[in-house]
Amino acid sequence: MTVRPTAERRRTALFIAFFVTGLSMASWVSRTPAIRDAIDASTAEMGLVIAGLSAGSMVGIAAAGTLVAQRGARFVVLWGMVAIVAGGATVAVGSGTGLGWLVAVGLASFGYGMGSGEIGQNVEGVDVETALGRVVVPGLHGSYSLGIAIGGLLGLAASTVGLPVAAHLTAVAVLTAGAAVFLVRNLAPAAGREPGSDLRRRAPIMQSFRAAVAVWAEPRTVGLDR
Repeated sequence: MTVRPTAERRRTALFIAFFVTGLSMASWVSRTPAIRDAIDASTAEMGLVIAGLSAGSMVGIAAAGTLVAQRGARFVVLWGMVAIVAGGATVAVGSGTGLGWLVAVGLASFGYGMGSGEIGQNVEGVDVETALGRVVVPGLHGSYSLGIAIGGLLGLAASTVGLPVAAHLTAVAVLTAGAAVFLVRNLAPAAGREPGSDLRRRAPIMQSFRAAVAVWAEPRTVGLDR
């Protein structure tokens, strides 16, 4: 019999999830100059490599809503973490081997994990708020910011002492993997899942992705960036 984790344990797990997400993000961002040098990319070429992050994020955001409704937020958070770990490890390998395309693939995986995982984390956060009867989500976002700050400082320290990018990002990936193991044991399995949801009866994920992309063809959406 599976024991449902308490709301307090779920809150702790979410704090960790947001923290390591921010930590992972800041880790590779802080080493961008070193990654650029490792793959011998120009500024324009590095822009194309980083575009992989945006592409992955778009797919993750488009798919997350449908996946949460079908499988629950924990499923989305867990696989988002897996994508972040795989992405960070791939960026590490790409940097170590000087392969720009591999770095781009890693960033795409990372972007997917960020885009989908944070939606799942917020759904879980709202559910925890309801269970606890007090505000939780702003504190979770603060944990993400704390992860960004610490990740940036660690990246600065790693650059100062000359720690190879591959070693740095691999260590962060291992830490994030450990967090993922903790998460799967301490998040509710069905938060956000729609009653009676059936994968066979729901629209395919690609249909949801096309709908999300279509939003960007709307002039009012584009106007938000101006």
